[in-house]
Amino acid sequence: MLFNYPSLSVKSKRSQSALEYMMTYGWAILIIVIVAVILYSMGIFNPSSSISTTVTGFAGLGSVSAQCFPGGGLVLSLGDSLGVPIQITKITTTNQNGKLVSVNFSSIISASGLSYFVLADSCSNNSGMSFSNKISVMYKEPGQPLPGPYISSGAITGKTISQGAVANFNGNNAYIYAPVGSWLGTNHAFTIVAWVYSPAGLGGTIANICTSPTCGGWSTPFLGYNNSGTGYIYAWINGPPTLGLPATFGKWYFSAITYSATSSFQELYVNKSTVSGSGTYSPSDSFDYITIGSDPTGQHESNQYFTGEIFDVQIYNTTLSASQIQDLYNNGFGAAPITNNGLVAWWPLDGNANDYSGYNNKGVAINVKWVSP
Repeated sequence: MLFNYPSLSVKSKRSQSALEYMMTYGWAILIIVIVAVILYSMGIFNPSSSISTTVTGFAGLGSVSAQCFPGGGLVLSLGDSLGVPIQITKITTTNQNGKLVSVNFSSIISASGLSYFVLADSCSNNSGMSFSNKISVMYKEPGQPLPGPYISSGAITGKTISQGAVANFNGNNAYIYAPVGSWLGTNHAFTIVAWVYSPAGLGGTIANICTSPTCGGWSTPFLGYNNSGTGYIYAWINGPPTLGLPATFGKWYFSAITYSATSSFQELYVNKSTVSGSGTYSPSDSFDYITIGSDPTGQHESNQYFTGEIFDVQIYNTTLSASQIQDLYNNGFGAAPITNNGLVAWWPLDGNANDYSGYNNKGVAINVKWVSP
């Protein structure tokens, strides 16, 4: 049996060719790898970044993403990459027009956790418009040998989001529940805001406050949509609806209730209309939940489950003024909330039940569908 082995000269030529190949292309491959590593460290390939935005920088922080909402509200999502709690103390942003917005915070992000921060009037106003913001995040590492403060800077570019989905409730067994803390369990000031739509003759509970996710005991439907006649949106604090405004079925409406604990003054807003009255709120004196789209107890209105769509639910621990309420309405469908005025919960309901206020009041959707508005 004969075997053909390459001659030494052939081997030498092949080795020389391989060496020349590596010398020619090896440096190019090395440069590509180095550039890819640099871009990854800058956040270009950060998988947590929003599809509609590009994130660069933010060394020392974990996942960073952002969305610009119609009306100019920039929602920044920040995470921890160090495995220890961090405290966000201040966020400053400058947009492409040179406008500077600076907001103080005192929010703790748990180890490897995630929180949302809202910076109002800081990016492009209109859906689909491009925005570019430079951002500096000041934070501390409480309990660590070197607690800081530290500053992490970066940039975010993208386009203002267009409304993609809203929460649809079937009027039978669909609702969303989320924790809201103990503030509403005591006689304090508050504001609740929601956009709502209901087909003819249906309606139901919009925003209900109770002491458990299933509302087994104390329960108060702060906002509802009554199905009597052509329909009206009502406010309920301490008894049968004392405030109501016409709201013809088959249209989207902005609704809000404000309450002042010092004066026992309540006010209901529906679009540009308003009605006010007095009435003392009788709180639960405990930790509370919100049920959006339902009063599961059924003890207040016959149409306890909402039929239709609910969107952009906000809760404040302050009494927003009439001008602030009108700003929310004028900013339009899907606009970001007012910051630095006691925002404690914000559920855009644009495809999920997440809370974007920074207080982690994440909701749970039961039999809710997400549909186009």
